[in-house]
Amino acid sequence: MNWMALACRALAEAELAGVAATQRDLAKRLGVSLGKANQFARQVLSAGHAQTGPGPAAGGGTRPLGMTLTPAGRDYLDQFKVTNAIVLAAGFGSRFVPITLETPKGLIEVHGEPMLERQLRQLQEAGITEIILVVGYMKERFEYLVDKFGVKLVFNPEYSTKNNLASLHCVREHLSSSYVLVADNWIESNMFHRWEPDTWLSGLYFAGPTSEWVVTFGPKDLIKGLHVGGRDAWAILGPAHFTPRFSERFRALMEEAYATPGTEDWYWEHVLKANLRQLPAYLNRLGTTGVREFESLAELREFDHSYRERTNSTIMRQIARALDTSESQITVVESLHNSSTGANFRFAVNGREFVYRIPHEGANRWIDRGHERSAYAAVSQLGFTDEVIWLDPVSGHRITSSFPSARRLDPSVKTQVEAAVRGLRRVHSAPLKILAQRDLTADIQRLRALRRPGGAIRFFEHDQFAALAEELAFIPDAQEVRPVLVHGSFAPSNVLILSDQRSPARIVDWELAGMGDPLIDVARFALSAEYAWDQVHAFTTLYLGHVPSEPERRRLYRWIALNALVEALWAEYRQPTATKPDEYPPTMYRYAKEYGRWALARDLPGVFLP
Repeated sequence: MNWMALACRALAEAELAGVAATQRDLAKRLGVSLGKANQFARQVLSAGHAQTGPGPAAGGGTRPLGMTLTPAGRDYLDQFKVTNAIVLAAGFGSRFVPITLETPKGLIEVHGEPMLERQLRQLQEAGITEIILVVGYMKERFEYLVDKFGVKLVFNPEYSTKNNLASLHCVREHLSSSYVLVADNWIESNMFHRWEPDTWLSGLYFAGPTSEWVVTFGPKDLIKGLHVGGRDAWAILGPAHFTPRFSERFRALMEEAYATPGTEDWYWEHVLKANLRQLPAYLNRLGTTGVREFESLAELREFDHSYRERTNSTIMRQIARALDTSESQITVVESLHNSSTGANFRFAVNGREFVYRIPHEGANRWIDRGHERSAYAAVSQLGFTDEVIWLDPVSGHRITSSFPSARRLDPSVKTQVEAAVRGLRRVHSAPLKILAQRDLTADIQRLRALRRPGGAIRFFEHDQFAALAEELAFIPDAQEVRPVLVHGSFAPSNVLILSDQRSPARIVDWELAGMGDPLIDVARFALSAEYAWDQVHAFTTLYLGHVPSEPERRRLYRWIALNALVEALWAEYRQPTATKPDEYPPTMYRYAKEYGRWALARDLPGVFLP
């Protein structure tokens, strides 16, 4: 490390604080022994960067003892002046649900102050005025920081599909003498400076296991290696500083990595790990505290006791009211698989686990929550679905029981699919009735009307497929079909597999249930699993217990096509906020086109093949 520059920085900061720096003060500011401080003092004086004699006193006037920078020393130090700070704040923070469903993780308050605001304040106190904030998730929530701290906001459009390498890539041209931070760290003491001569990464010592980036380093703290996870080791956590020379090299290597397929999950540290010889950096050892990264609500509660009874989360307050408990009893929160119509997370109260569902903001405009409740009431008689504990008919927010040992069905595993089919047959054969009808053509009409005022983007051939939907709606059934209670969204993601061999499958999420043709569910499963033609045939045969007849095939084709159109229209409406808006609708359109053509064909071949 450049101890000459660090010693000059210590003298400059002492002067800014209104004190004359002695060797003892120098030792404290540099974190070295008094003997080392004396050695550095001699080197600075010998280089002409400092002089001894009277200096400014904290209360005004002069102090007879101490060292101060010379004009030559100021010129030398100014070459290391920090240009800016880049703060990465685009991520979702899935391990902090449900709080991050309402507030970006960096804006969560710790001891009364948002973590990000604390860092911004510390940067400005150190004299760093140019601060660039890379945002993505809930980007509008950061707008107030422009006025409060004068930050510049840069939007990362890939925040939901890539890791923070993409965020840093968005602002690569700003890399110079730069601090690089993440918004959701809590920094205890101000560790920033106006001048930084070296490239370094903050490191904390972890006694016991850690899942952070573990560091190996040489005798002068030069980083030699990086790997994820370890125990009783130093690991990277907190801010980093890039020098201009480092930034130039890093920028080129980052651009190369960013353009390479398979780096979507990379953090910017992956680039460093892969190029340590070209990117020398030091470990800035902070000890065992100094910087905190809260991985869960439990960790935050341990540090800030106010969160034990109050989380400032509307959702947590709603859970407490619905279950007649206190927020302090709500634990073990984790994000779950999210469906196209909403987001889910699991939590526990007094040892019992539940699932909370938050629907997409547009779902309530075409899904009837009253019908959802009646479907749950009907199917609960069978005893193999989740139990509705609470359902808000206005917002659609819902609490259901959870199956702790369950895993989501894998449509490629034969035994799991067979268990799901047995459960589906049981539903379809039961004498269950509700008022709601599973009418896919009505859903298509509602979604077409919904997407117009919603500003959704129309995908290619939209009008052609709207006409196809109208044709499919008027196909007469080739045989009389007794309506049964259908799930309506019988997808692999809505079938849970338990270890209980007596009843291994649980069918959950009945928000689209209604009376209709049982092949609607068969078609929906095959569509969601993205089965090929032969797999569709095998799955349908498994459900029916026989090779499907021509009328059954025609009905099946029709329901696959209509289900695909419903999914495509819903994806069109959600397109501005969808995770992968360029993939899902075209996939559904392809199914609609192929199966719609078969459903409308005058004659079907004698085998179930294209």
